Amino acid sequence: LKYYKQTQLETMASEKAAAEFQLEKEVKRLQDAQLEAERNRASRRAASSWVEDSDIKALEPLPVYHRHLAGASLQLQRAAKLLDNGAVRATRFLWRYPTARVILLFYLVFVHLFLMYLLHHLQEQADRYTSKEVAESMGLLNN
Repeated sequence: LKYYKQTQLETMASEKAAAEFQLEKEVKRLQDAQLEAERNRASRRAASSWVEDSDIKALEPLPVYHRHLAGASLQLQRAAKLLDNGAVRATRFLWRYPTARVILLFYLVFVHLFLMYLLHHLQEQADRYTSKEVAESMGLLNN
């Protein structure tokens, strides 16, 4: 009888351990599913906020004497919306591809350094000439 009770106790302990392990697995799976769902909701919210932000608010009606500017206003709205959409697409692209961000950073640094070199070189060249020589080269000197 004691052996039977001991065996039963061990069986129940192993079943309990297996059930706890299964429960932990299910809890982890549920947490992963909730985290994934939250990510999807956040990305959908971000995408919808991009769309909402990219919509241009309607401008206030123009006074009667500015009606001829209405066409220009409409074109300005279209241009602003196009620029907004382009900026959103570029931001999404840079967000998804970190390599593109690094390349863009190096490009901007290169352009900055090149312009600094160019300005320095042109300043040195300008310092070599007197104002009279510069005026002559531009044809501004009356002889």
